Amino acid sequence: MFEENDAALKIFLQLIKHYPEYVCTYQCISQIYFKQENWKEALNYIEKYITFKPEVQPQLAYYVARIHVKMSNYQKALGLYIVFEEVCKEEHKAIMKKEIERMKGLVEMRSGHG
Repeated sequence: MFEENDAALKIFLQLIKHYPEYVCTYQCISQIYFKQENWKEALNYIEKYITFKPEVQPQLAYYVARIHVKMSNYQKALGLYIVFEEVCKEEHKAIMKKEIERMKGLVEMRSGHG
């Protein structure tokens, strides 16, 4: 699986080098880095994608929040979960409320108030 990801990553990196206007490639690169647990690069490339297409930020907030959780950036993740809750489908709102409460607990624990 990692060999396939490495090959795909090389192709996407070459593609973006030669055709930077293919902005959806940034999202693909981010997802490969996410699978490889390279959180810093996953965040870097998804943020580049959002820079080119800011209208997708609310829909990608959950994905970006997951990266921040992996990096232990709980405060940032909490804010993004709240953004995503506002745009998610009604059937996902209960799940998001639980995630927000869990993240609030982690933020409080980390700040020494929990």
